[in-house]
Amino acid sequence: MNLLIVNYEYPPIGAGAANASRNLAEMLARKRHNVTVLTSSFKKQRGKTWENGILVYRSLSLRKKAASSNILEMIIFLLFAMLILPFIICKRKPDGIIVFFSLPCGPLGLIGKKIFGVPYVISVRGGDVPGAEPGLSAIHHILKPLRRKIYKNSIAVVAPSEGLKQMAEKADQIRVKIIENGVDTSYFKPSSRRYTRNNKSLNLLFVGRFQQQKNLFFLLDEIKRFVKSFDICLQLHMVGDGPQKKDLIRFSQQKGLNNNVIWHNWVNRQRLSDIYERADCLLNLSFYEGMSNVVLEAMAHGLPVIASKVPGNTEVVEDKVTGFLVDINSSCQFQSVLKKIALEPGLSKKMGENGRKRVEKFFGWEQAASKYENLLSA
Repeated sequence: MNLLIVNYEYPPIGAGAANASRNLAEMLARKRHNVTVLTSSFKKQRGKTWENGILVYRSLSLRKKAASSNILEMIIFLLFAMLILPFIICKRKPDGIIVFFSLPCGPLGLIGKKIFGVPYVISVRGGDVPGAEPGLSAIHHILKPLRRKIYKNSIAVVAPSEGLKQMAEKADQIRVKIIENGVDTSYFKPSSRRYTRNNKSLNLLFVGRFQQQKNLFFLLDEIKRFVKSFDICLQLHMVGDGPQKKDLIRFSQQKGLNNNVIWHNWVNRQRLSDIYERADCLLNLSFYEGMSNVVLEAMAHGLPVIASKVPGNTEVVEDKVTGFLVDINSSCQFQSVLKKIALEPGLSKKMGENGRKRVEKFFGWEQAASKYENLLSA
């Protein structure tokens, strides 16, 4: 099939959904589909390029930051993408379109269907679902008629997790199918170097956007509490970028964590894989998740995960089997499980092994790609 994937975020910009769209595109190309991607320009990356066998069109967006995009930048992307979409459809003749995010990208699927007769699937990712991010409730209310029209004209609406599926169904009275995120287990995998540490040191890791959703001020507060009460050499590696980064660095300095917290910008896949290798545990204490690619990648590397007990996380992390699930903002729970990870390297190793087996069995990109194939070829 000829397939078009639309996402205003595609590496090197964006985070989880961007990586998901790239991984899906690469897997579909590996399955001998002709894959085209329509996404945003960023700095010198614009126009048409071939990337790993995928034709990528980067539409003008005036995006300033790799990690985040404001509403104006999204609107500009949408307007310019509307202008080049007819050219892409006429040139590439897609049999189907996979659209990430009902908004801002959904209207492009709607145009493809109404004007050119190309069927499309909408993949909701989190922030585009009413209720997932409280700060967007007013915008969701205003755009409800458009969002529902986009859903109505799609072949299917899909979500990466049961929690997000239920949220979308409740908000818009629609049927939502689940297509889980995947992970490239041939690339993200543990090496023989893992688990050589003793219980006198601990390397923790967070990867993601530095924004309200990720609950990072709470995380830093808890790290301070732990190093103050526990005699251990602890380092927390913070990988990513986002609107809260400067405030988080300042907060960390005020807490006296200069020797405990190491800040990284966004890194490429090879560098990220190396960082996973040196970590002992991944932390993800988000207020909500669609389904975290980072959690899946860490588990593929054999890392135990301490995650908030929220939809998305609960479908990936098995409590006390592949890591620990804790209540959001529960200091007592977090301190307790972090102490277990610190004191019991054997337990961490076993949980990491269990996590690796779990992603191999349930979260391959080949399964996800096959589900999209079935929807678009039905």
